[in-house]
Amino acid sequence: RQVETKYQSTMMYRKEAVSALLLLVVVVPSSFVGACPYAGNAADDANLPEDHPDVGSRPRRLGMPCLRKDAAAREHINGLLSRRAEEVKTSHGGRSLQAGGCFTRAVYNDIVDDIGLIADGLANVTDGGPRDKGHFFGGIVRLAAHDFMDFDQRPADNQGFPLGQDGCIDWNTQSGGSGADNAGLETIWCDDTAICPLKNIYDTIYRGIGVGRADFWVAAAQAVIKITSKAWTDTSGAPHADLDLPFRYGRVDNDDCEPPTVDSAHRLPGAQH
Repeated sequence: RQVETKYQSTMMYRKEAVSALLLLVVVVPSSFVGACPYAGNAADDANLPEDHPDVGSRPRRLGMPCLRKDAAAREHINGLLSRRAEEVKTSHGGRSLQAGGCFTRAVYNDIVDDIGLIADGLANVTDGGPRDKGHFFGGIVRLAAHDFMDFDQRPADNQGFPLGQDGCIDWNTQSGGSGADNAGLETIWCDDTAICPLKNIYDTIYRGIGVGRADFWVAAAQAVIKITSKAWTDTSGAPHADLDLPFRYGRVDNDDCEPPTVDSAHRLPGAQH
């Protein structure tokens, strides 16, 4: 109940988070754009063991409540993702971005498909159904938003760390902790892939081909927007089936955004705003 209450309170500013994500695709520095479509730098920690303290700024074990309490649902979702991992690895042909491969449109589309697969699985097999699907979608957008909303370009104020979309979250989310404003995100991204399906597909598919956390979080959030958007018509009168945002790959992951190095969570706008 406490986790659900925290999560519901954070969703009060989901619209602001989505607006910030839309802004992100406009203000992304041109240095993030590589020589080929969606090309860029691999994550610095790609070869570190999963239990290394510098991987992902020590994500906590919490996971989605519906998967923690329902073994059958957990088994179903992980079975889906295991089969999907084999399918996607075959389609990627074993190419690694670290070996000169490109983050192609096909890789991006695979992420969109995977987000949809997980969401539909949650809706169909958990007791919460649509509520759990909404938790998953909203949590992904909030994760990406909290990653880049700590950006501060002012040398006098940023402690030497501009931060921004760097794949780093302060996971000290307990009450009174330095990352308390991030409470609830550990239900979406945690160190137990059996109960965090987003982390599952990252570890089993995308991390292995060199996709960093920062790029993956943004791509996943854009996938949510694409999946949940409606058909629309632009100013020229051209119809669109959904809102498919532009994306560029190459953000560099950071593994330390907690005190005493830097107080990233306190840069976030208050939920009440």
